[in-house]
Amino acid sequence: MRSIGCVNRPGYGMNVRDRWFGWGNRRNVSTRVQRCVGGEVEFRSSVRTNRWGLRGADATERAAPGVVRILALGDSFTHAAQVDEDASFTTRLARGLSARTHVPTEVLNAGVNGWGTDNALLYFEREGRRFHPDIVLLAFDTTNDVFENARRLVGMRPLYADKPYYALDDGRLRRRHHPLAAESDRTTWAREVVGRLALDSAAFPLVIQRPSILRLMTLPPAPLPADGVVAEPPEVMLRTYPPHWREAWRITRGLLLCLRRATEAQGARLVVVVVSSREEVSPAHLPVARVIYRSIATADLDPDKPNRLVTSFLARRGIPVISLLEPFRERFGADGTPGFFQFDIHWAPAGHALAADVIAERLIDMRLTALGARPRRAASSRLNVRAPGPPPGKGTSSRPGR
Repeated sequence: MRSIGCVNRPGYGMNVRDRWFGWGNRRNVSTRVQRCVGGEVEFRSSVRTNRWGLRGADATERAAPGVVRILALGDSFTHAAQVDEDASFTTRLARGLSARTHVPTEVLNAGVNGWGTDNALLYFEREGRRFHPDIVLLAFDTTNDVFENARRLVGMRPLYADKPYYALDDGRLRRRHHPLAAESDRTTWAREVVGRLALDSAAFPLVIQRPSILRLMTLPPAPLPADGVVAEPPEVMLRTYPPHWREAWRITRGLLLCLRRATEAQGARLVVVVVSSREEVSPAHLPVARVIYRSIATADLDPDKPNRLVTSFLARRGIPVISLLEPFRERFGADGTPGFFQFDIHWAPAGHALAADVIAERLIDMRLTALGARPRRAASSRLNVRAPGPPPGKGTSSRPGR
């Protein structure tokens, strides 16, 4: 598609600050999102949120009788603003499961741009549990989730908004900076007005020309941590991790265990879908990444490592896991297309379609979609959750993140 005077519409104003989990989607909005590259439209989509801030149509707090409900948590791959709602993997998954199992299934899309595992956990504890899901489907993004879960790393990047976070304290995962300090009523009101104006097609061109207004749409960054380390997300592929990356993995493993405990406490089952980056799917893209990110320019990389670490950990802990790496490599491994957009890092419609098919097939194979088959609370959910990894006598905590 070619467009004269093509203008990027990245969805400014979609995110709104939340004291309890950092930020979420603005509620009851509808907008158009567009990305232009060289005067050509790479994608154009419509995005709407309901009264809960979920992407899509309105939802009740409880599913209708006879309906299996899945709550999808994740970041921009789950929110999927790059494609229309009907093309997203969450909508496709609901259709696919309903057709294959002959049981009505709905998937609530609670994905939010920029979320890490910590945001997803805090959101579920605060808001997500109100929807009484049968399955909580966490899309774990190896591109940057581990990076975003570690305050020492993400806190050094001012582009990331402030949020409550988790840190290790004597080997245990502790919540910090929770809730965020309240903003004044005037600031909250101004952010709401400007955010909605930015999402309006007519007002958007006027809004982006005024820096003072744009600043109101930018959520406050986190204070620089005293023990911060300058790092970049692609370092997750390093063959050998420095200490701060091993710590980030320990925090991440603890968060996953906490999320399992939270979901099982509500009678739901946690399933983790591992989403791999385009560079992991198609290593042909690594040379470009090495140019963009100086810290990996000459580093020894292992593109399989992030997927291997998280899937092996989840398997050892008995958490159902669905890895998309191999199916995506088989279908799109040459250069990532058409599963990914050519320039944008996210899935194109073909990637969403494959993800939905793989997830539906695996959920059915796991027998997790039968109506009324809500899981019994596992004994492990009653244990104190420690972040380091294997229990005493079963190996060292650094093993999965070496």
